[in-house]
Amino acid sequence: MSKRTYIPEVGEQIKFKLFEHYAKRGLTIWAWLKVKSIHDMEKERPWVLLDVMDASKVVGEARGLLEDLQPPLGWKTEYEVCIPRIEAAVKFVNEWFKTGITVWASHDLGSPGMAFTPKGQEPGHWRYTKNPVEHLSPKQCEELITVKLSSRWFPDLPPTSEKHKRAKAIKALRDSGVEVYFVPNGMGGREAECRKVEDFYTPPDS
Repeated sequence: MSKRTYIPEVGEQIKFKLFEHYAKRGLTIWAWLKVKSIHDMEKERPWVLLDVMDASKVVGEARGLLEDLQPPLGWKTEYEVCIPRIEAAVKFVNEWFKTGITVWASHDLGSPGMAFTPKGQEPGHWRYTKNPVEHLSPKQCEELITVKLSSRWFPDLPPTSEKHKRAKAIKALRDSGVEVYFVPNGMGGREAECRKVEDFYTPPDS
């Protein structure tokens, strides 16, 4: 899976990644920058010409390497999607990949995460950003998205009174690649819960 660099759109408001990127250009970190043009995309280190804005007025220009720009919240060089049901995973790969997928980021600090929808659809929840992170083409879906199949269940273990047998059964589960957690059972105690994550779709050459 190849690494990639975020490519903004002309007219997009953008920020630099580091303080030093502002300082060496004589800019403050709260400077409002807008992409004016993108250059040398065919070369190893493309760069952008930026308008320095004061409200709606252009007050200067700055240049910067594409690799120095801060991608929007949620943007990643590659994505991993964890799906709990085999039917949903099949639909995600066989149907959604073909139409393209829209990626959304959560701006709710209490519920961080991502949402993925068929291209053109919205996630339908207030916690996700108004504008999508990006639209992935069918080809990008195949190259950039790893799909995992996640399953959860409560195992049938020996009772707590049989400590040795119980510990042996839990060890056997963990040795087989199953994660075993102990969660509150609502009655003042704790019970074992299993979780296993398996590869469902892996991009070629990843």
